[in-house]
Amino acid sequence: PAAISEIQYYVQDGNTWKSIDANKVVNAGTYKAVVEARTADGNSGIAQIIYEIEPAEISVSVASSDTTYDPFARETKEIVKVDILEEIPNVKIFYRTNNGEWSQEAPTIKHVGTYEVEVWITAPNYTDYTTIATAEILPFDISSCEVVLEQSDYYYTGGNIKPRVMELRTM
Repeated sequence: PAAISEIQYYVQDGNTWKSIDANKVVNAGTYKAVVEARTADGNSGIAQIIYEIEPAEISVSVASSDTTYDPFARETKEIVKVDILEEIPNVKIFYRTNNGEWSQEAPTIKHVGTYEVEVWITAPNYTDYTTIATAEILPFDISSCEVVLEQSDYYYTGGNIKPRVMELRTM
């Protein structure tokens, strides 16, 4: 059998090949190994192989959070929840609504309606993940509320009386 005397590794960078250390053959990409071999009787030859390391799939859970509009909420609610199901270095999550600009901040909505949120997740050595989550904010049922007025009793004065609402509470 032939004894391998040298192996050189290259990585494809556009249309050119760059020489790399064999310990750097860890990332997704296209590689070339050039092998020089010698037989016991002194014959030698060079062989090469081009191979590819495929990017991994991102394991993720994307869920919309359908909810009812809350007129008492002081803050808006995130309408999409993204959970990366494995440890992935340098992962980035982007969101957008209405074909707007991509942002790394999850969208928050405070108004009644149906919203489509595009989610794009990217990381080196992984195939990008994209999906669309649809979230619905349902109308609030005001008939289940209690109205609290500034005062509880009003008496005829002969003039205009305008009760002032102090609070609207859920029952």
